Amino acid sequence: MRRMLEWAVGHSRAVALGVLVIAVLGIYSIFKMPVDLFPSMNVPLVNIVTQFPGGAPSDVELLVSRPVEDAMRGIQGVERVSSQSFVGLSVVTVQFTWGTALDQARQLVTAPLARIRGQLPAGTDPRISYLGMTLLQVEGYVLHGGADPVELKNGARYELASRLAGVHGVGSVEIMGGEDPAYVIELKPEMASALGLSVEKLSAALRANNFSSLEGFMDRSSKEYLIRGEARLRSIADVESLMVGMEKGRPVLLGQVAKVAEWRAPKHYAVEADCEPAVAMLVFKQPGASTLAVARDVDAAMGSLMKLMPPGVTASKFYDQSEIIKQGRTEILHDLLIGALLSVGVLFIFLGRLKPTLVVAATLPVTLLATVGALHAMGEGFNMITLSALALGIGMFSDDAIVVAENIARHRQLGEGALEASVAGAAEIVGPDASGTFTVVSAFLPLLLVTGLSGVFLKPFGLSVSAGLCSSLVLSLTLVPLLMSRIKGTEAPGDSFGARLLSRLDGMLQRLLRWAFGHKVAVFAIFAAFLLASLAPLPFISGFSLLPPIDEGAILFPREAVRFRSPGQRSPAG
Repeated sequence: MRRMLEWAVGHSRAVALGVLVIAVLGIYSIFKMPVDLFPSMNVPLVNIVTQFPGGAPSDVELLVSRPVEDAMRGIQGVERVSSQSFVGLSVVTVQFTWGTALDQARQLVTAPLARIRGQLPAGTDPRISYLGMTLLQVEGYVLHGGADPVELKNGARYELASRLAGVHGVGSVEIMGGEDPAYVIELKPEMASALGLSVEKLSAALRANNFSSLEGFMDRSSKEYLIRGEARLRSIADVESLMVGMEKGRPVLLGQVAKVAEWRAPKHYAVEADCEPAVAMLVFKQPGASTLAVARDVDAAMGSLMKLMPPGVTASKFYDQSEIIKQGRTEILHDLLIGALLSVGVLFIFLGRLKPTLVVAATLPVTLLATVGALHAMGEGFNMITLSALALGIGMFSDDAIVVAENIARHRQLGEGALEASVAGAAEIVGPDASGTFTVVSAFLPLLLVTGLSGVFLKPFGLSVSAGLCSSLVLSLTLVPLLMSRIKGTEAPGDSFGARLLSRLDGMLQRLLRWAFGHKVAVFAIFAAFLLASLAPLPFISGFSLLPPIDEGAILFPREAVRFRSPGQRSPAG
């Protein structure tokens, strides 16, 4: 160790180059690391959402939720299956054992879901979504004004959403609200009854005469022509001219037994902004993408894409996760800066010497940059966990440098030269310095072994603190001796406030120790009382949760933008 210290002090350019490389890599990592609210959470939970228009909760549970649940329970690796049934909606949650990849969970769910699709009621369409998608929601926009609800939804779906999905880092764009065009058919009861025409027969006739098919190809003059069967209903006249039966040898058209009108498809909720119909767009990012970068690019794209919408349509943002991240990041960085300044200030008060204090202060930014580079190399990013760990550990990151600088300064006061004092002082303290650092690191290393959802949050915290402590130890044994060897002259500690306070604390400690050695029973009784007092609140703690409750409905359906209506809403055509 002494030879290493002699090399570090004697090769200042090599040490300076190493510090420069660490700083450059740290700065590079700052701009490359993803910025999110929480660490990446690949929670093995899959939601199966099924729309059942008009279904009562009991019918939804019996006809949709239970068949889907039974199919999911037979999948290997499933830990728990639960469901919720609402009016016209079924949500089945499939929880896999921890460690199952989301893509693998989706594939495992897709096969049994495809087998039971034929058993579900007509008109249902099960969709697979991840439970963690609410955490991947980056922004939410609401479009309103200047357009018909149908035109507004089509513009958002085909002009905005399709282009926003191409923005780097965007995973998907979900459209809510607006209206879809539809034809409303109201049967004339007396005529339909006379012909024996029921709603089921009418629905079958509409399905049989509203399709497009590929019939084959035809070769003519060395050219191949596509033959298609086109039978889609495009207008009210097409619907009214549809043959639905025969009477006395003559065809009966739908327009003779029913009233056909253009209206809107039924819906179970409405999106409104400023008391007028609106369309909401929810933008989700890809796992691992930086929330700040995605939000910035989406905002820039929205600014240029709005010209494709009808005149008078405006876009208002009602949710932006990047704003939450920026606010939290600013507060944590502010606390980190204050903590660094306070640690340097307290060090100067107790050390009583300016130059050693500046040496210790110089190691703090290098330690932080080294820690950031290490986190980037291990695949971590900036989030509330890693930033909080850096803010909490800023005081510990300076301990190694303080110990080494103080011991070198003590050797300088004994009359040793600058080079010899730097080497001897660092070599003398390297054992206690390293053991103290590794003792603290050993307290955080078990966090790396935590599995499950708790490990998602605890691992980055343990990595951040451990990397920072190891970086500070290396710098205290290389950079600190080098800088201390370049200090000319010797600073006397002087009669500072810190020196007087330490002298008084030393006297109080000696008196306290003498009393403790003479009253061993009392000391053990005091500590036993403290132990019992710390255990007393345990019976009153009802439970433990790593995260506060998250209202996913409030995230997916913000109350200020979305209003739910009863499914019994009727149209003017009945």
